[in-house]
Amino acid sequence: MQRKFQNDYDYENDSLFLYREKSKGSVVVGNIVLDFNAKKELVGLELLEASKFLQSMNGSDVRISKKLLKSLIDARIDIKEDGGFLILKLFLYFENNEKLMVPVNVPNIQEHSPLTAKA
Repeated sequence: MQRKFQNDYDYENDSLFLYREKSKGSVVVGNIVLDFNAKKELVGLELLEASKFLQSMNGSDVRISKKLLKSLIDARIDIKEDGGFLILKLFLYFENNEKLMVPVNVPNIQEHSPLTAKA
């Protein structure tokens, strides 16, 4: 199920922040910062060097640039759990009617994982 996320793009630092609510803890995995609530549900996602990261994950012909990310008007994330991973599908919608679906797989936060978010 797709969930709507608010978005904020920092053009100067090329950082894309997608969020739903305040987080209780964060985990950094490479250029991705995952934010979790107290129930360990994903409530935020920050992509550092977003244009480069998204371009490397992009399977379409759309060129992802800082200029394109600056025109982002809507973001949704489909979140599924599969074993030790969160399977994320980022759906990004832009002013020029361009849209993207970018898959991202990241480790899941389990109670016994060394990556457990701290409140």
